[in-house]
Amino acid sequence: MYNEIENWYEPVDELGESSSAAEMTRWESGFLCGLLKKFKPKKILEVGVSGGGTSVIIRKALEILGLDETFHFSGDLAENYYRKSYSGLTTGYQYDVACKENVISEGKHKLYTGKYLPEYIDEIGADIDFIILDTVHSAPGELLDLLVAIPYLSPTALVVFHDLALDHQSLFRQSYSINKCLFDSVDGEKYFNMCGTDIDTDMIYGYPDIGGVVIENKENCIRDLFSMLGLFWAYMPSDRELEIYRQKYLSIYDFEYIELFDLIVKVQKHTWQYHSIEGKQHLINDFKIKISKKKIYLYGMGKRGKKLNNYIKMIGCNIEGWVVSDGYRTEKKQDDLPVYVLSELLLLKEEKLIVVASTIPDVVENIEKSGIEYYIPNEFIIRQITLYENI
Repeated sequence: MYNEIENWYEPVDELGESSSAAEMTRWESGFLCGLLKKFKPKKILEVGVSGGGTSVIIRKALEILGLDETFHFSGDLAENYYRKSYSGLTTGYQYDVACKENVISEGKHKLYTGKYLPEYIDEIGADIDFIILDTVHSAPGELLDLLVAIPYLSPTALVVFHDLALDHQSLFRQSYSINKCLFDSVDGEKYFNMCGTDIDTDMIYGYPDIGGVVIENKENCIRDLFSMLGLFWAYMPSDRELEIYRQKYLSIYDFEYIELFDLIVKVQKHTWQYHSIEGKQHLINDFKIKISKKKIYLYGMGKRGKKLNNYIKMIGCNIEGWVVSDGYRTEKKQDDLPVYVLSELLLLKEEKLIVVASTIPDVVENIEKSGIEYYIPNEFIIRQITLYENI
């Protein structure tokens, strides 16, 4: 059913304590080293670095195999080690430590941090024959990166996916399944060991957490991977991130794929905004952060404005007062809060933000003319206010 690889533990055991920092178990590291021993790659790309423990194991394996001419590229979006971001440790620091302590030689290794894969893969170039994807684990995550990488892979390149069973390891990791989806759906020669009795204690019934595939029929694979982007996204990438990936896809794929990508992004944003629990919580959190940074004034004293004020209080924030256009103030206070006209608000020397509750068309234009920063809540937030109208 699958091709099996003899786990090779020599690099792991030779490293001793230095291998324990890797975010792979001993069994997984042995499987990875077994793949390196079989394929003897000339150009490795490791996407997802963390502290750099796996990079150290790869380098040790290359040393033992005599593959000193092999290029080893590593990349991670994070610049600081995410597990101890407060410590000042940088991403990949374990590789530097291992080199300084003469545990490994430096080799032909280069680390990229603070960038998405599309931003540095051209520097790496073509003929990558061994790639490890081990980053977000949730959709779209590694799927975005695999689509970037495929045109740069050699015809016999091996793609290694880690954390195939991560979604079974915790109730809070049930969305961490994109690598399993990719491993199962990509057509090709697959390497996947059934563990037998040679297992780590943290394995669930010995179920393996890592596998590799040599992709066959790349054109069909590309089609299916773009289609897979239609799976529900467990997180929503920023517009900047999506644009970076889109521009890379635009440079390497036919436009029909870009049209599909654009359509799926619209669908995902709609789903996240209106239907997903995660998306709704994200919108609420964003709203709360937005109104927590400055003095808040609410534009609109009607029913909609009062409901929005109740919602703002419900999430633990408060407004400083109400705002109306010049010439429209009918009372100086509402709910024990002052009512300002726009021209008066300009005189207040403070960091302030107008939250717009009014639906009158000219309101935004008048605020823009005043030069005061304003914010229009997302429609989901507006719909939430009906939940608190009786407070």
